[in-house]
Amino acid sequence: MFRNYRTFWALIGVVMLLPSLVSASLPVNGVVDLGDWDFVRDGPKTIGQSWQMIPGKLVEPWQWSQLEGDTEVVSMPVYLNSVALKDGSFMPPTGVATLHTRLTNIPDGKHDLGISLPIVYTSARWIFVVDGKQVIFESGVVGKDQKSSIPTMRQGLVRLSRASRVDVYLQVANFSSAWIGAVGPVVLGDYPERERAEHYVRIRGIAFTVVLLFAALTQLIRFLLRPQERAPLWFIGFSMSVGLIELCRVILSYIRVPDNSVFELALRGPYIAAELAAVFLLLFCEELLEPCNRILKRLTFLLVAGLLFCSILAPIHIVDGPALSPFVFAGVLVVICVSQSIVKSMSRNRTRSTLVVSLGMVVTAAVVAHDILIAA
Repeated sequence: MFRNYRTFWALIGVVMLLPSLVSASLPVNGVVDLGDWDFVRDGPKTIGQSWQMIPGKLVEPWQWSQLEGDTEVVSMPVYLNSVALKDGSFMPPTGVATLHTRLTNIPDGKHDLGISLPIVYTSARWIFVVDGKQVIFESGVVGKDQKSSIPTMRQGLVRLSRASRVDVYLQVANFSSAWIGAVGPVVLGDYPERERAEHYVRIRGIAFTVVLLFAALTQLIRFLLRPQERAPLWFIGFSMSVGLIELCRVILSYIRVPDNSVFELALRGPYIAAELAAVFLLLFCEELLEPCNRILKRLTFLLVAGLLFCSILAPIHIVDGPALSPFVFAGVLVVICVSQSIVKSMSRNRTRSTLVVSLGMVVTAAVVAHDILIAA
Protein backbone atom coordinates (compact mmCIF):
# COMPACT_ATOMS: atom_id res chain seq x y z
CA MET A 1 0.00 0.00 0.00
CA PHE A 2 2.85 2.38 0.81
CA ARG A 3 5.14 1.73 -2.13
CA ASN A 4 4.01 4.95 -3.77
CA TYR A 5 4.60 6.78 -0.50
CA ARG A 6 8.21 5.55 -0.33
CA THR A 7 8.78 6.65 -3.92
CA PHE A 8 7.28 10.02 -3.03
CA TRP A 9 9.68 10.57 -0.12
CA ALA A 10 12.65 9.45 -2.22
CA LEU A 11 11.80 12.12 -4.80
CA ILE A 12 11.34 14.70 -2.06
CA GLY A 13 14.80 13.87 -0.75
CA VAL A 14 16.38 14.28 -4.18
CA VAL A 15 14.73 17.66 -4.68
CA MET A 16 15.28 19.16 -1.22
CA LEU A 17 18.60 17.82 0.01
CA LEU A 18 20.91 19.00 -2.78
CA PRO A 19 23.19 21.50 -1.03
CA SER A 20 24.07 24.89 -2.38
CA LEU A 21 27.23 26.07 -0.66
CA VAL A 22 28.21 29.72 -0.64
CA SER A 23 31.42 31.02 0.91
CA ALA A 24 31.22 33.72 3.58
CA SER A 25 33.09 37.03 3.59
CA LEU A 26 34.46 39.15 6.42
CA PRO A 27 34.27 42.83 5.43
CA VAL A 28 35.62 45.43 7.84
CA ASN A 29 34.10 48.90 8.47
CA GLY A 30 31.81 48.65 5.47
CA VAL A 31 34.56 47.63 3.01
CA VAL A 32 34.92 44.18 1.43
CA ASP A 33 38.40 43.56 0.02
CA LEU A 34 38.27 40.87 -2.70
CA GLY A 35 41.95 41.06 -3.57
CA ASP A 36 42.59 37.42 -2.55
CA TRP A 37 39.36 36.07 -4.03
CA ASP A 38 38.87 34.19 -7.29
CA PHE A 39 35.31 33.44 -8.41
CA VAL A 40 36.43 30.44 -10.50
CA ARG A 41 38.55 28.95 -7.73
CA ASP A 42 36.60 30.02 -4.63
CA GLY A 43 33.08 30.35 -5.94
CA PRO A 44 30.61 33.16 -5.18
CA LYS A 45 31.18 35.55 -2.28
CA THR A 46 28.64 36.26 0.45
CA ILE A 47 28.67 39.92 1.47
CA GLY A 48 27.70 39.47 5.08
CA GLN A 49 29.25 41.41 7.93
CA SER A 50 29.96 45.09 8.65
CA TRP A 51 27.45 46.92 6.52
CA GLN A 52 27.10 50.54 7.53
CA MET A 53 23.59 51.78 8.30
CA ILE A 54 21.97 55.15 8.83
CA PRO A 55 18.60 54.59 10.55
CA GLY A 56 15.61 56.82 9.94
CA LYS A 57 16.85 58.33 6.67
CA LEU A 58 16.75 57.56 2.95
CA VAL A 59 20.23 58.59 1.86
CA GLU A 60 21.32 58.99 -1.74
CA PRO A 61 24.87 57.94 -2.75
CA TRP A 62 26.06 61.52 -3.11
CA GLN A 63 24.87 62.31 0.43
CA TRP A 64 26.55 59.36 2.14
CA SER A 65 29.93 60.98 2.86
CA GLN A 66 28.19 63.89 4.58
CA LEU A 67 26.40 61.57 7.05
CA GLU A 68 29.01 58.86 7.48
CA GLY A 69 29.64 59.86 11.08
CA ASP A 70 26.07 58.88 11.98
CA THR A 71 26.42 55.26 10.80
CA GLU A 72 25.80 52.03 12.70
CA VAL A 73 27.49 48.72 11.84
CA VAL A 74 25.24 45.73 11.10
CA SER A 75 25.49 42.33 9.46
CA MET A 76 23.49 40.99 6.53
CA PRO A 77 21.01 39.30 6.65
CA VAL A 78 19.51 41.27 9.50
CA TYR A 79 16.25 42.53 10.94
CA LEU A 80 17.26 46.09 11.69
CA ASN A 81 14.79 46.48 14.56
CA SER A 82 16.53 43.60 16.40
CA VAL A 83 19.97 45.28 16.46
CA ALA A 84 21.01 47.50 19.36
CA LEU A 85 22.21 50.93 18.20
CA LYS A 86 25.20 52.81 19.64
CA ASP A 87 23.05 54.53 22.26
CA GLY A 88 21.54 51.21 23.39
CA SER A 89 18.15 51.83 21.80
CA PHE A 90 16.52 49.85 19.01
CA MET A 91 15.22 51.03 15.68
CA PRO A 92 11.41 50.77 15.46
CA PRO A 93 10.06 48.18 12.99
CA THR A 94 8.21 50.84 11.03
CA GLY A 95 10.34 53.42 9.32
CA VAL A 96 13.22 53.75 6.88
CA ALA A 97 16.96 53.18 6.79
CA THR A 98 19.87 53.16 4.36
CA LEU A 99 22.72 50.64 4.27
CA HIS A 100 26.02 50.74 2.40
CA THR A 101 29.04 48.59 1.72
CA ARG A 102 31.96 48.96 -0.69
CA LEU A 103 33.43 46.10 -2.72
CA THR A 104 37.07 46.72 -3.62
CA ASN A 105 39.81 44.92 -5.58
CA ILE A 106 37.25 42.83 -7.45
CA PRO A 107 39.22 40.26 -9.50
CA ASP A 108 39.32 40.46 -13.27
CA GLY A 109 37.29 38.03 -15.34
CA LYS A 110 35.78 37.50 -18.76
CA HIS A 111 32.17 37.73 -17.52
CA ASP A 112 30.07 40.54 -16.08
CA LEU A 113 29.44 40.56 -12.36
CA GLY A 114 26.20 39.15 -10.99
CA ILE A 115 24.84 40.02 -7.56
CA SER A 116 21.97 38.05 -6.01
CA LEU A 117 19.67 40.11 -3.78
CA PRO A 118 17.49 38.79 -0.95
CA ILE A 119 13.90 39.55 -0.04
CA VAL A 120 13.74 42.74 2.02
CA TYR A 121 10.95 43.61 4.45
CA THR A 122 9.05 45.22 3.01
CA SER A 123 10.27 47.45 0.18
CA ALA A 124 13.76 48.09 -1.10
CA ARG A 125 15.71 50.23 -3.53
CA TRP A 126 19.18 48.92 -4.36
CA ILE A 127 21.66 51.36 -5.90
CA PHE A 128 24.94 50.11 -7.37
CA VAL A 129 27.58 52.68 -8.30
CA VAL A 130 30.00 51.29 -10.90
CA ASP A 131 32.57 53.59 -12.51
CA GLY A 132 30.46 56.60 -11.60
CA LYS A 133 27.27 55.16 -13.12
CA GLN A 134 24.23 53.99 -11.15
CA VAL A 135 22.37 50.71 -11.64
CA ILE A 136 19.06 50.57 -9.72
CA PHE A 137 16.95 47.58 -8.71
CA GLU A 138 13.62 48.17 -6.93
CA SER A 139 11.43 45.80 -4.97
CA GLY A 140 8.20 47.64 -4.34
CA VAL A 141 8.25 51.39 -3.77
CA VAL A 142 10.35 52.91 -0.99
CA GLY A 143 8.67 55.90 0.61
CA LYS A 144 8.95 57.94 3.80
CA ASP A 145 5.48 56.91 5.03
CA GLN A 146 2.84 54.24 4.49
CA LYS A 147 1.00 56.16 1.79
CA SER A 148 4.07 56.57 -0.39
CA SER A 149 5.40 53.01 0.14
CA ILE A 150 4.30 49.83 -1.63
CA PRO A 151 5.51 46.58 -0.03
CA THR A 152 6.65 43.70 -2.24
CA MET A 153 8.35 40.37 -1.54
CA ARG A 154 10.85 40.06 -4.37
CA GLN A 155 14.35 38.67 -4.75
CA GLY A 156 16.60 39.91 -7.52
CA LEU A 157 19.61 39.28 -9.72
CA VAL A 158 21.47 42.32 -11.04
CA ARG A 159 24.03 42.32 -13.84
CA LEU A 160 26.92 44.77 -13.40
CA SER A 161 29.80 45.72 -15.65
CA ARG A 162 33.14 44.36 -14.51
CA ALA A 163 34.94 46.91 -12.35
CA SER A 164 37.50 46.89 -9.57
CA ARG A 165 35.16 48.73 -7.16
CA VAL A 166 31.41 48.70 -6.61
CA ASP A 167 29.48 50.69 -4.01
CA VAL A 168 26.23 49.07 -2.86
CA TYR A 169 23.46 51.12 -1.25
CA LEU A 170 20.21 49.71 0.10
CA GLN A 171 17.30 52.01 0.91
CA VAL A 172 14.68 50.10 2.89
CA ALA A 173 11.22 51.06 4.15
CA ASN A 174 8.62 49.17 6.16
CA PHE A 175 5.15 50.22 7.25
CA SER A 176 3.37 46.87 6.82
CA SER A 177 5.17 44.27 8.96
CA ALA A 178 6.63 43.75 12.42
CA TRP A 179 10.10 43.45 10.86
CA ILE A 180 12.37 45.60 8.73
CA GLY A 181 15.48 44.33 6.94
CA ALA A 182 16.86 41.63 4.66
CA VAL A 183 16.02 37.95 5.17
CA GLY A 184 18.90 36.51 3.17
CA PRO A 185 22.48 37.17 2.09
CA VAL A 186 23.82 39.34 -0.71
CA VAL A 187 25.94 37.10 -2.96
CA LEU A 188 28.47 38.30 -5.56
CA GLY A 189 29.88 36.22 -8.40
CA ASP A 190 30.23 35.88 -12.15
CA TYR A 191 26.89 36.63 -13.78
CA PRO A 192 26.51 33.24 -15.59
CA GLU A 193 27.09 31.37 -12.31
CA ARG A 194 24.61 33.53 -10.39
CA GLU A 195 22.05 33.09 -13.18
CA ARG A 196 22.43 29.30 -13.03
CA ALA A 197 22.00 29.42 -9.25
CA GLU A 198 18.77 31.41 -9.64
CA HIS A 199 17.45 28.93 -12.20
CA TYR A 200 18.35 26.02 -9.93
CA VAL A 201 16.31 27.46 -7.06
CA ARG A 202 13.29 28.00 -9.31
CA ILE A 203 13.55 24.57 -10.92
CA ARG A 204 13.85 22.95 -7.50
CA GLY A 205 10.70 24.73 -6.34
CA ILE A 206 8.81 23.72 -9.50
CA ALA A 207 10.03 20.12 -9.23
CA PHE A 208 9.03 19.94 -5.57
CA THR A 209 5.57 21.28 -6.39
CA VAL A 210 5.13 18.81 -9.26
CA VAL A 211 6.11 15.88 -7.03
CA LEU A 212 3.62 16.97 -4.38
CA LEU A 213 0.81 17.42 -6.90
CA PHE A 214 1.58 14.03 -8.46
CA ALA A 215 1.48 12.38 -5.04
CA ALA A 216 -1.86 14.07 -4.32
CA LEU A 217 -3.25 12.86 -7.66
CA THR A 218 -2.23 9.24 -7.04
CA GLN A 219 -3.81 9.31 -3.59
CA LEU A 220 -6.97 10.87 -5.02
CA ILE A 221 -7.29 7.89 -7.35
CA ARG A 222 -6.73 5.55 -4.39
CA PHE A 223 -9.39 7.35 -2.38
CA LEU A 224 -11.90 7.14 -5.25
CA LEU A 225 -11.27 3.41 -5.49
CA ARG A 226 -11.42 2.88 -1.73
CA PRO A 227 -13.52 5.67 -0.23
CA GLN A 228 -13.67 3.86 3.12
CA GLU A 229 -9.97 4.64 3.63
CA ARG A 230 -9.51 8.19 4.85
CA ALA A 231 -5.71 8.20 5.05
CA PRO A 232 -5.29 9.01 1.32
CA LEU A 233 -7.64 11.98 1.76
CA TRP A 234 -5.50 13.42 4.58
CA PHE A 235 -2.36 12.74 2.54
CA ILE A 236 -3.88 14.72 -0.34
CA GLY A 237 -4.58 17.64 1.99
CA PHE A 238 -1.04 17.57 3.37
CA SER A 239 0.56 17.39 -0.10
CA MET A 240 -1.62 20.18 -1.48
CA SER A 241 -0.91 22.41 1.54
CA VAL A 242 2.86 22.00 1.31
CA GLY A 243 2.67 22.33 -2.47
CA LEU A 244 0.80 25.62 -2.07
CA ILE A 245 3.75 27.06 -0.14
CA GLU A 246 6.18 26.18 -2.92
CA LEU A 247 3.73 27.36 -5.58
CA CYS A 248 3.49 30.77 -3.89
CA ARG A 249 7.27 31.05 -3.93
CA VAL A 250 7.51 30.12 -7.61
CA ILE A 251 4.78 32.58 -8.60
CA LEU A 252 6.34 35.37 -6.57
CA SER A 253 9.67 34.82 -8.35
CA TYR A 254 8.07 35.96 -11.61
CA ILE A 255 5.89 38.81 -10.33
CA ARG A 256 7.36 42.21 -11.10
CA VAL A 257 4.49 44.65 -10.48
CA PRO A 258 4.40 46.15 -6.95
CA ASP A 259 0.99 45.54 -5.46
CA ASN A 260 -0.34 45.20 -1.91
CA SER A 261 -2.24 42.03 -2.81
CA VAL A 262 1.03 40.38 -3.84
CA PHE A 263 2.51 41.28 -0.47
CA GLU A 264 -0.55 39.81 1.27
CA LEU A 265 -0.11 36.58 -0.67
CA ALA A 266 3.60 36.46 0.14
CA LEU A 267 3.01 36.68 3.88
CA ARG A 268 -0.35 35.03 4.49
CA GLY A 269 -0.12 32.18 1.99
CA PRO A 270 2.75 30.20 3.56
CA TYR A 271 1.35 30.57 7.10
CA ILE A 272 -2.11 29.40 6.07
CA ALA A 273 -0.70 26.50 4.07
CA ALA A 274 1.61 25.43 6.92
CA GLU A 275 -1.25 25.42 9.41
CA LEU A 276 -3.43 23.39 7.06
CA ALA A 277 -0.52 20.97 6.56
CA ALA A 278 -0.29 20.55 10.35
CA VAL A 279 -4.00 19.68 10.57
CA PHE A 280 -3.79 17.11 7.78
CA LEU A 281 -0.58 15.65 9.24
CA LEU A 282 -2.30 15.08 12.58
CA LEU A 283 -5.33 13.51 10.90
CA PHE A 284 -3.14 11.30 8.72
CA CYS A 285 -1.12 10.00 11.66
CA GLU A 286 -4.27 9.55 13.74
CA GLU A 287 -5.71 7.36 10.99
CA LEU A 288 -2.67 5.13 10.51
CA LEU A 289 -0.93 5.17 13.88
CA GLU A 290 -1.89 4.83 17.50
CA PRO A 291 -3.72 7.90 18.89
CA CYS A 292 -1.69 10.34 20.96
CA ASN A 293 -2.75 11.84 24.28
CA ARG A 294 -6.31 13.12 23.87
CA ILE A 295 -5.83 16.36 25.82
CA LEU A 296 -2.61 17.15 23.97
CA LYS A 297 -4.28 16.45 20.63
CA ARG A 298 -7.25 18.71 21.38
CA LEU A 299 -4.97 21.50 22.61
CA THR A 300 -2.89 21.25 19.43
CA PHE A 301 -5.96 21.30 17.17
CA LEU A 302 -7.38 24.32 18.99
CA LEU A 303 -4.11 26.23 18.78
CA VAL A 304 -3.60 25.44 15.09
CA ALA A 305 -7.22 26.36 14.33
CA GLY A 306 -6.78 29.66 16.16
CA LEU A 307 -3.59 30.40 14.23
CA LEU A 308 -5.34 29.56 10.97
CA PHE A 309 -8.14 31.98 11.83
CA CYS A 310 -5.52 34.62 12.72
CA SER A 311 -3.54 34.08 9.49
CA ILE A 312 -6.68 34.58 7.40
CA LEU A 313 -8.25 37.56 9.17
CA ALA A 314 -5.69 39.35 11.34
CA PRO A 315 -3.67 42.36 10.13
CA ILE A 316 -0.35 41.54 8.50
CA HIS A 317 1.75 43.00 11.32
CA ILE A 318 0.00 40.60 13.74
CA VAL A 319 0.41 37.53 11.51
CA ASP A 320 4.08 38.24 10.90
CA GLY A 321 4.84 39.51 14.39
CA PRO A 322 3.20 38.50 17.69
CA ALA A 323 1.65 35.38 16.11
CA LEU A 324 5.11 33.92 15.42
CA SER A 325 5.58 32.71 19.01
CA PRO A 326 2.37 30.64 19.13
CA PHE A 327 3.18 29.45 15.58
CA VAL A 328 6.46 27.97 16.85
CA PHE A 329 4.74 26.53 19.92
CA ALA A 330 2.08 24.91 17.74
CA GLY A 331 4.81 23.35 15.59
CA VAL A 332 6.41 21.86 18.69
CA LEU A 333 3.05 20.43 19.83
CA VAL A 334 2.45 18.86 16.40
CA VAL A 335 5.87 17.18 16.48
CA ILE A 336 5.19 15.90 20.03
CA CYS A 337 1.79 14.49 19.02
CA VAL A 338 3.11 12.72 15.95
CA SER A 339 6.21 11.45 17.77
CA GLN A 340 4.03 10.03 20.54
CA SER A 341 1.87 8.26 17.95
CA ILE A 342 4.96 6.82 16.24
CA VAL A 343 6.42 5.54 19.52
CA LYS A 344 3.11 3.91 20.46
CA SER A 345 2.84 2.32 17.03
CA MET A 346 6.36 0.89 17.24
CA SER A 347 5.38 -0.89 20.44
CA ARG A 348 2.25 -2.27 18.73
CA ASN A 349 4.16 -3.73 15.76
CA ARG A 350 2.90 -1.35 13.12
CA THR A 351 4.45 -1.89 9.69
CA ARG A 352 7.76 -0.20 8.97
CA SER A 353 6.26 1.43 5.86
CA THR A 354 3.64 3.18 7.98
CA LEU A 355 6.27 4.56 10.33
CA VAL A 356 8.52 5.68 7.46
CA VAL A 357 5.66 7.56 5.80
CA SER A 358 4.67 9.29 9.03
CA LEU A 359 8.25 10.20 9.87
CA GLY A 360 8.76 11.54 6.34
CA MET A 361 5.75 13.79 6.69
CA VAL A 362 7.04 15.08 10.04
CA VAL A 363 10.45 15.87 8.51
CA THR A 364 8.84 17.63 5.54
CA ALA A 365 6.57 19.65 7.82
CA ALA A 366 9.55 20.62 10.02
CA VAL A 367 11.59 21.73 6.99
CA VAL A 368 8.68 23.80 5.68
CA ALA A 369 8.10 25.42 9.08
CA HIS A 370 11.82 26.20 9.35
CA ASP A 371 11.84 27.80 5.88
CA ILE A 372 8.81 29.90 6.76
CA LEU A 373 10.41 31.12 9.99
CA ILE A 374 13.67 31.94 8.21
CA ALA A 375 11.74 33.90 5.59
CA ALA A 376 9.64 35.53 8.29
